[in-house]
Order: sequence, then C-alpha cells, then structure tokens
Amino acid sequence: MTTNKKVDELIHEGNSYLNELEFEKALKCFKEAIKLDPKNDKAYFGKAEASLGIQEIDAEEIAADYEKAIELNGKEPLYYVRYGGFCMDEMRFKKAEECYNKAAELDEVNARHYYAEFANEYVFMENVRKELKGNRRKRVYKKALNYLLKGIQITADEAIEYLKELIEEENEREKE
Repeated sequence: MTTNKKVDELIHEGNSYLNELEFEKALKCFKEAIKLDPKNDKAYFGKAEASLGIQEIDAEEIAADYEKAIELNGKEPLYYVRYGGFCMDEMRFKKAEECYNKAAELDEVNARHYYAEFANEYVFMENVRKELKGNRRKRVYKKALNYLLKGIQITADEAIEYLKELIEEENEREKE
C-alpha cells in the first residue's frame, strides 16, 4: 500500500472516530497520518479537531495544529471557521475575527453565515466573560451589529430605515 493511500485511510478512519466521539482513537489515527505525511493539512486539521475532545491537551497545541493545517492549505474556509470557533472558546477574539473574515473572503457564498456566526458568538462570549456595562457594552454590540448586518447583507442606512418602519408599526399596534 502506498503511503498516500495509507494516509488517506488513516484520515478517513480518524474522521469516523470523530463522528463517534472517540477522540483518543481519532487522535491516534491523525498522529499516525502526520508521521507518514507531515505535509498533510487534513491530518493536522483532524488532529486539532480530535484534540478538542481531550481535556489534557493544551490549547496552544490545538492552536498550533489549526495553524499548521492553514499554513499547508490556506484556501480551506472550514479550517478558518473551526479555528475561529476555537479562538472564541479561548476568548481570543481578535484572532477569531481574523479567521471568520478570512473564511468569508474565501467562501463568498457562505460569507453571511460566517459573519452571523461570529456576531452571535462574540456577544455570547463577551457576556460569559463578564457582565457588559457602559462603553464596553456599546463597543461589543456595535461590532456584533456590524457583522450581523454583513450577515444579512444590508447597510447600516438600510437597517436604520427598517428599524424606523418597525418602530412605526409597533406604535400603530399599541394605539389599536
């Protein structure tokens, strides 16, 4: 069996284990694939994904695996989205924002989903981190709103117009 075929089989097997939430078994497959082909982006990505399910693995190691997968194949939007999600969980907001923006740049068809996901996660994680007050709350919601507008593909001026109409409609309903 050629090395590439063996690597492909290990990655397939690792992904199957990931689907079954068998993280240790998946990790073993991806590590073996990396030994056989240290330039295989899918193996590094799989290793990062499997490592998420194993508490003993350091966040820096997981980040390094995502970054290696991206270094080897910087054209795969999924790598950026998943790394961005990981960065959100680690409260690395600037890196997460970079990742989601890169995914949107690479995959314009799904860009609005990436923007909306980032906006929702950003507000959620900021609220988890600490209660938002004053200027910090305003900055967080402005950034989230900016990404939500990108996600639904409207401008701020259009949003203002729609909000004014919505307020008028609500006022009319209250009068009835």
